[in-house]
Amino acid sequence: PLDNAVAMQAYALGQTRLGRGGRADVEEAADAFRSATQAAPDFVFAYAKWAEALLSLYRHNALRADEALPLAQNVISTALSLDDRSAEAYAALGDLYAERHNFEQSERHFRRALELNPSCEYARIRYAMLLAGRGRVDEAVEQVDQAQKLNPRSSLLRGYLGATLHYAHRFDDAARTYETLLRLDSQ
Repeated sequence: PLDNAVAMQAYALGQTRLGRGGRADVEEAADAFRSATQAAPDFVFAYAKWAEALLSLYRHNALRADEALPLAQNVISTALSLDDRSAEAYAALGDLYAERHNFEQSERHFRRALELNPSCEYARIRYAMLLAGRGRVDEAVEQVDQAQKLNPRSSLLRGYLGATLHYAHRFDDAARTYETLLRLDSQ
């Protein structure tokens, strides 16, 4: 909704805060995305990002599973009812299934997100973490490496690449990745 300044401002604030990743930032992001959906009830990206923020709040222990997961499910359902080809919504759905330990469904939805949008950073990161956690570290490294090729300046992606290289026992590569990351972003 480019013509809705209130929705766009809320969405931009949510993106900025979610990108920072701290607990307070993610709380602000969730509120901003919710506000964006209130200002523009058909704003699919805002719903998908709101779900992403809710799942992040759960991982930060800011919300319990019984609070975060059903709400995220409802928000994702709304996004997909508005646009059943939203890669971002499928990425959030994959993440939701991962949190519920339904790995088959999680992987299926992550793959669907990447079919729809191969540059969906969130899908690649969370899919990589799922793969790494399941011992499929070479595939995890490939997912993050692909994401980083699409966005080479992202310090977040470089951090995830270092982590997946570490999980793959490629310690020298991981150390070099982290050193490069610290030169680019000392935070």
